[in-house]
Amino acid sequence: MSRTADVMRKLNRLSDRGLLWIHAAIGFFVALAHGGFLLLARAGKAPLDEAKFTYITIPIALIVLASAIVAILRLSLRANVLKFHAVVLGLAWLGAMYFSVQVAVVGIPPGVNFVWNPVFFAFVAAYPIYLVQRAFPALSAHEWAVVAPVWAVAASVVLSAVVMWRIANVAT
Repeated sequence: MSRTADVMRKLNRLSDRGLLWIHAAIGFFVALAHGGFLLLARAGKAPLDEAKFTYITIPIALIVLASAIVAILRLSLRANVLKFHAVVLGLAWLGAMYFSVQVAVVGIPPGVNFVWNPVFFAFVAAYPIYLVQRAFPALSAHEWAVVAPVWAVAASVVLSAVVMWRIANVAT
């Protein structure tokens, strides 16, 4: 456990400003990717019914991007914006976990172009938990909090293995 604690201490050395730059990048790339998909769907080159989630994700990504930029420029807003981002990314984590469990239990959604990236999913699983601990220090006072991101990665590995097994069985 001391190795995990060392890693967490090193992560905690990252400045709030550095975290906000990461969040700005996340917001930018989510808006770019989902905006591109929405444009393709509106042009008839992708199923429009698959783009309905983008009407939620694009505005949220733009809000994360804008709030990160504002907080980078205004020191007084950083702590509150990081808490807001922790809540947003925590909710996104819940959605990702729900979707992954649904795919693991029910199977690959029929008629969709399905792609899975286990490394990205591990990041999506662990980073929001780390951010919640960082933004809400009272939560990190508990001993279990140090290893919570590790447990999230472990859960993501198990879920990714099941999802990859599902993908392999659909292909055969």
